[in-house]
Amino acid sequence: MKTKLISLFLALIVSIGTIFANGTLIGNMYYYLKSNWTAQVTYQYLWDPDNYAGMTYARIPIYVLDNDGHYYYVTSIGESAFHDCTSMTCASMEYSRVSEIESEAFDRCSNLESVSLSDSLTFIGYAAFRGCASLKSIKIPARVSYIGYEAFSGCSSLTKIVCKAPTPPSCGDNTFDDVNKSIPLYVPANSIEAYKSADYWKEFVNIYPFIYAEDVYETEVTATPHEDNSVTITWPNDWDATIYIIEIKKDGEVVRELEFDADGMLLSNNKNAIPVRNTKMRRVTSNATMNNNGGWQYEVKGLEEGTEYTYTITAKKADDTEVFTQTITFSTLSHEGIENIEANGDNTTKILHNGQIYILRGDKTYTLQGQEVE
Repeated sequence: MKTKLISLFLALIVSIGTIFANGTLIGNMYYYLKSNWTAQVTYQYLWDPDNYAGMTYARIPIYVLDNDGHYYYVTSIGESAFHDCTSMTCASMEYSRVSEIESEAFDRCSNLESVSLSDSLTFIGYAAFRGCASLKSIKIPARVSYIGYEAFSGCSSLTKIVCKAPTPPSCGDNTFDDVNKSIPLYVPANSIEAYKSADYWKEFVNIYPFIYAEDVYETEVTATPHEDNSVTITWPNDWDATIYIIEIKKDGEVVRELEFDADGMLLSNNKNAIPVRNTKMRRVTSNATMNNNGGWQYEVKGLEEGTEYTYTITAKKADDTEVFTQTITFSTLSHEGIENIEANGDNTTKILHNGQIYILRGDKTYTLQGQEVE
């Protein structure tokens, strides 16, 4: 019995030490660096308003590096991480892998006006945004299944809520206490009736399809050709996918094959790019980047001018099952398409190019309708 009591006492000491342990400062934020190569945003001292004194903008990265150059994916915002950070006005984690926002993470951040959440988010803890009285709107990602009690209590300035979850997330008591229930709630069109009957969500009297919400975008598969025989390809960032396989064909024959991992890192480019590995993750010099809609984009160079291609993207899970596949057709630009050039004396040039009229004024190009062309 005595041995058990001693063991319990030691376990309690370890637990308390974990709760109040200082985080590691990397950049301008503190992190718990875990043994599974993940990191949690935390504080230096619990409930100390000086942890992030003066911070106005918190950008949560995909990963951080320790002093030895090891990578840690940032997967959560820890309990009370930004508690009472009244200087913060904006927090961005939309391009991160944050899947959990724990209790009181942004509690009493009274001047926080905007928050962009990660598409990988599944859990919003108790009082996570309680008392964020300046928050104007919130977009809840599709994978969120639970929102803790009082999570948005006191967010009295909210003017709209967008929730992309097909199934209404379970909520705790007073989740939306002091939130105006007449503000628009935007949800998937096929889920409107489910939200109208779900606890806490049904208190909102104006529920609409989120396709009508401003600033809600879905990335499409596109190919945008450029004058240098390159093309920028885009595709959605799907959180179930671990690899994206891209084929570009000419006359049915593959001329370029690309593979990217879940972080947009280029794993292969035909036989020209060989992945370089360290002990923690793959690294290569060329990779895809996020566009403004949260999808991936990559520039493919060295194509033939005035040529038709097909672009196929296939996303797969870790078990090699297919998430989605899509094929589109595009044509590179023809440099022989300039039929006529007419110069004016006011530094303006009119060009007839591939049947379209463009206006060159200084170093900028416009359509006849006045839209700038890059």
